[in-house]
Amino acid sequence: MPFIYNGKQVISISPEGKETGIEIGDKILAMNGQTLESESVWGEELSKNRESGQINLTIERQIENEQIQTKELTVPLIKIEKDFSFYAKLVVGFVFVYFVPLFCILIGFWVVFVRVHDFLAWLLLFLLLGFSCIGLESYGSRTLIGAYAQIFFSTWAVSMLLFGIYFPERLNLDIKFPWLKWIIIVPLGLQMILIFLNLFSNFTGIGLTDFLKPFNGILNLAAVPLNMESRKKRGRLSIAASLMGEKSSVSELL
Repeated sequence: MPFIYNGKQVISISPEGKETGIEIGDKILAMNGQTLESESVWGEELSKNRESGQINLTIERQIENEQIQTKELTVPLIKIEKDFSFYAKLVVGFVFVYFVPLFCILIGFWVVFVRVHDFLAWLLLFLLLGFSCIGLESYGSRTLIGAYAQIFFSTWAVSMLLFGIYFPERLNLDIKFPWLKWIIIVPLGLQMILIFLNLFSNFTGIGLTDFLKPFNGILNLAAVPLNMESRKKRGRLSIAASLMGEKSSVSELL
């Protein structure tokens, strides 16, 4: 495929893909009329259309004023050359997406197991759990791995702040003004609570955040820094995607 799709949106496009009209941020609703409900549909439709060399996509695109536009596109299938570069990207992607998260999780829990009463050991655990999520951002929020990534990404900032304050010893500034850190911790804590409530709603269908709808304007203003962070995440996703190669090529090899 001339683009990379993370299950939620298009995150990277090749020059060939730009000619078809597809754009970064597009959400794929269907392939050849088949609703894209799972990765199995993705693989099946790609296999059926190898000979024809193209595939029909139904995409959803957000345009101005938050309006949604639906389009039908015909996208060519690109043959992937399995050369050294292909396998190098596959290996680096495997390390980034699988090895690094697992390594961070194991090291974090090992430190806590050895120093279970050490406050810094617990801070280090949350630091490593947050770091382990960098390679997991492509998973949807309705998956367990995606929920894990959202939870520990939201706790990462607080754990980094506290680790910086207390390691290797408590900062003199915090000793003199212990209330100062709460100016940062409180809004970050509210952000974590909202993320937990949204995840709970995603998995249960219970709208625990519906009561916040009257305050959407205020929340949108407060979310500006978070939107900037989301753009950074998309940048990291593009890097991860380029390392992993196209989803179809990875699944074909494995």
